[in-house]
Amino acid sequence: MGKRIYINATATLRDAKDEKQIIVATGYARESDTKKGMDEMQITGAASSYARKYALNGLFLIDDNKDADTNEYANQNESNKTEAKTSNQKPHNDLNSYFTLWFKRLQEKKGLTEAAVYVELNNTFKVPDLKAFDALDDANKQTIIKWLKTIAES
Repeated sequence: MGKRIYINATATLRDAKDEKQIIVATGYARESDTKKGMDEMQITGAASSYARKYALNGLFLIDDNKDADTNEYANQNESNKTEAKTSNQKPHNDLNSYFTLWFKRLQEKKGLTEAAVYVELNNTFKVPDLKAFDALDDANKQTIIKWLKTIAES
C-alpha cells in the first residue's frame, strides 16, 4: 500500500477426517522503512516471521504477552526454567501444552465440541475457558490435566 509493504500470513488447520472442518487465522506485519543493522532482505524476513508467528498464535490461541524476540523474554524464560527445576514443578507453558493436548484428545475420542468440554470443565472445576485455566496454580492445572486424560482414555 503506497510505499509500504505489508505481509499477510494465513495459518490453516484442517481436520483429516472431515475436510470441511477448518480453522483459519491470519497475521499481518508491515515492513519497516529501515532497521539498523539489517539489509532489505532481513527486514522482509523479520516482517514475514512476525506475521507467521501471529497467525499461528491466533490459530492455536497462544497468548504472547512477552515478545519472544527480546532479551528480557529470554532472561525471564531462563529464570522460569531454573525456578521450575528447583521447585519440582513444570513451567506453566508445559502445563498449558498438556492441557491443550488432552483437551483435543478428549474432543476427538468422545466426539465433543470445544464448548461441550468447557461446560464440563466449568461444572467440575469452575474453569469456563483457557484464560481461567491459565490463571490456576500448577497443582490445580495438573489435577485438571489428569482428569482430562482419564476421561479421554476411558
